Amino acid sequence: MTSQDRQPVGDLLDNIRYRVGQALCAVTFQLLQRVPGVRQRFWKVFYNNGAAQIADERCTFVNWGYLKEGEQRAEGAQPGNGLADSADLLERVSTGLYEQALGDIPIDGRSVLEVGSGRGGGCVHLIETHEPTSVTGVDASDRLVAWCRSNHSHERLRFAQGFASNLPIASASVDVVLCIESSHCYPSRLEFFREVARVLRPGGDFALADFIWPNAEVRGAEDIERLLSEAGITVRAASLITPGVLAARRALSRSRTFRERLPALAGGMLQGRSVLDAWALEGTPYFAALAAGNLEYWSWTGRKGGA
Repeated sequence: MTSQDRQPVGDLLDNIRYRVGQALCAVTFQLLQRVPGVRQRFWKVFYNNGAAQIADERCTFVNWGYLKEGEQRAEGAQPGNGLADSADLLERVSTGLYEQALGDIPIDGRSVLEVGSGRGGGCVHLIETHEPTSVTGVDASDRLVAWCRSNHSHERLRFAQGFASNLPIASASVDVVLCIESSHCYPSRLEFFREVARVLRPGGDFALADFIWPNAEVRGAEDIERLLSEAGITVRAASLITPGVLAARRALSRSRTFRERLPALAGGMLQGRSVLDAWALEGTPYFAALAAGNLEYWSWTGRKGGA
């Protein structure tokens, strides 16, 4: 073996650390699937020490994004399926997931609650592109809530710390509830859906988008719909949106400007190859699972009765 064939020691150590981390994550995720009671606290710690410490202050979204079929082939440029590259590509695909999830739910003149608001980009997007009377973001991570309060300011926007199974929101006080890519973290989706029904006014709307991470409570999309019905929310529409999510992942993976942003998207527990995993980029297990159809991404809209 020549010196050129040898793997640098630093890269080798990084690879070992990554593989050990992956093994520990696999054990942890098995525990999270089987013991719902530990999910809530685990994910709070995870996001406090991950998303809340991302160095790039421009990064206000941490979802996997969505591209409509027309967008995937539009503009004739190259990352991914023909979507033009730009410095705001991350934001473009991330807001696309919000708009896809909302579907035909009206926002103007209504109060909105986002559960799992993360770094606040979705709440700000709704304020800037629609005319809601108010937008409230609730997240379990106290550090993310503090970050949002420091970085987002608008008279119709506020952030609060709270858990999905015990929302710090008055009963029958909200017109629209939105949850993007965080319900898989909750100890019980049924408890969450019951909280959604509690805080919604009669006739209020619910929008949900998430991947199906199987556990004892939910094995597939039909279980989500059954739990929504049990909680008092009538499903109006359900869509398998894996292709659009996968297109967004592919576009970011091949985006030069996004790759340039990657070092600044690290922070806390998100370091090295774990950053690629978090964004489900090409070459990661999450991307492979989406591409193979082993991980499904769905969106639903529902309505509380009694209007």
